[in-house]
Amino acid sequence: MESIDVDMETLHKKHKKHHKKAKKHHKKAHAQVQTREDPESAVPAPAEEKVAAEAAGKAATESANKAAAAKEAAAEDAPAAAAPKKEEAPAKEAAPEKKEKKEEKKEEEPAADASKSEKKTAKKVKKEAETVEEKAVEAKVEADPEIKQKTKAAAKAAEALDTAKTAAKATAEAADVAAKEAQAALDAKNDAAEAEKAANAKLTAKEKEEKLKAKAGAAKVAPEDVDAANEAKSEAKKAAQKVQDSAADAKKALETKQAEADTAEINKESSKEVKKGEAEIEVKKEVKAKKVAEEKPKPEDL
Repeated sequence: MESIDVDMETLHKKHKKHHKKAKKHHKKAHAQVQTREDPESAVPAPAEEKVAAEAAGKAATESANKAAAAKEAAAEDAPAAAAPKKEEAPAKEAAPEKKEKKEEKKEEEPAADASKSEKKTAKKVKKEAETVEEKAVEAKVEADPEIKQKTKAAAKAAEALDTAKTAAKATAEAADVAAKEAQAALDAKNDAAEAEKAANAKLTAKEKEEKLKAKAGAAKVAPEDVDAANEAKSEAKKAAQKVQDSAADAKKALETKQAEADTAEINKESSKEVKKGEAEIEVKKEVKAKKVAEEKPKPEDL
């Protein structure tokens, strides 16, 4: 801007100088015109001065036009040079806006925290109220006479089931032991027969004959001994069969008791569901009545 002011001042001085020179020549030219109009009083101007005056006037006009054009150009360039500085101003103003937003956010944070805390408290209170209602419903269901009776029946059936399970387990174990013993005796008998057969295969014909005679002599026992032996075998067989029958009966009894216990439990639970629905309605009515009574204004408050 200082450089532009200096150039304008210089141009103005030059223009002023040319203007004085043009004015001087203009006076001379005017004097010539007067001389033409009044030849007696005017002094004729030389031709050289006339040409010089016209040239000076023309140069002064051109200089004035150039100075005006330069002034207009400088005026147009000056706002363009100052424009970026004006555009930078909003950037400086952005900082206060950002600061204000930050402060607003800080002010909003406590409010948001308070809102969260209120929601959490309300949720907790609601949950506690629901828990109280659930307990009240459960107490009403358990106190119902029908539920009491079916609960006792289910407990009795469960107890009978436990007894049947114990009996079935015991008889099954006894049957298993008896079966193992019988199998062991049979295996021993078969092993003895195989061993005797193998031993006989090694004997000569004479040794085999002598062995058969000895065996036939040993087989001759008293009839009463034979009957006693047969009776013992029969009793042992019956005892083994009884063990197996007991195990089978215990298994059937267990299945029966299991069905009875399942039925009793189903009856109890289905009755509970029905009573629970009824109790929930009653509890809601009680809670509502209590709330109305609490919200009702007291006589001393009126």
